[in-house]
Amino acid sequence: MRGAIDVGVAPTVPATGTRRVPPALGPRVVAPGAPGVPAVVNVVVGDDGTLVGEGLVSLLSAEPGFHVVARVSTLAEARRALRGGPTHLVVVAGPLGTLDALRAGETIRAEFGRVAVVLMAEQSDPETVARAMAAGCAGFLTADRGRAEVLLLLRAAARGQVALSADQLHRLLTHLSPRPARPSDLSSRELDVLVMMADGVTTDEMARRLFISAHTVRNRVRSVLSKLGAHSKLEAVAVATREGIIRID
Repeated sequence: MRGAIDVGVAPTVPATGTRRVPPALGPRVVAPGAPGVPAVVNVVVGDDGTLVGEGLVSLLSAEPGFHVVARVSTLAEARRALRGGPTHLVVVAGPLGTLDALRAGETIRAEFGRVAVVLMAEQSDPETVARAMAAGCAGFLTADRGRAEVLLLLRAAARGQVALSADQLHRLLTHLSPRPARPSDLSSRELDVLVMMADGVTTDEMARRLFISAHTVRNRVRSVLSKLGAHSKLEAVAVATREGIIRID
């Protein structure tokens, strides 16, 4: 059993206090073709004809590192697109048929677990982001984000990172109302992985830092999610923060 730890010190140092996640929490800049990043990210965009969806398709179609596999308006169309070939990312930018975007994203995650799902809307609030997190989504984007940030966050999602801006994440974690620190059931190795998940470190980089294989890292991530009752890395970080296992400064 372990107490609360702070993110920010070397992962291999035994944790006796609280590790703090640095203020720059969020995805690192990643380039197409880098380890863990597809040279071209295949994307399915789901919406019911929203301006947000239209703008996103235009943006991604003009970006060499992305390929829009399909723009779908119903869950059935999304299923056909996802079964038709390799897809790295689904961006749900509006309702799919009778399902609102959140429910659609949750359903896609449940049926196509290896595909990252990101929700996109005109605006967001911490409660909606928390619900998306609980549904297993990789992140939440708002339409007011600049082109470069949208592309960065979508590449982060395709790479298995949290696709949430730093300010959104801080608002979310503040919304979750931290509880007093409690003992953790995570092993020291799992805590190391959790710390790096919170700091936006990729699977390949975790493997390099910890001198283990990417396969072993993925196993530890799954174990962390299972012990925290989380459906995604984003939710795991939020749960760990709320429970006082880590602290975001």
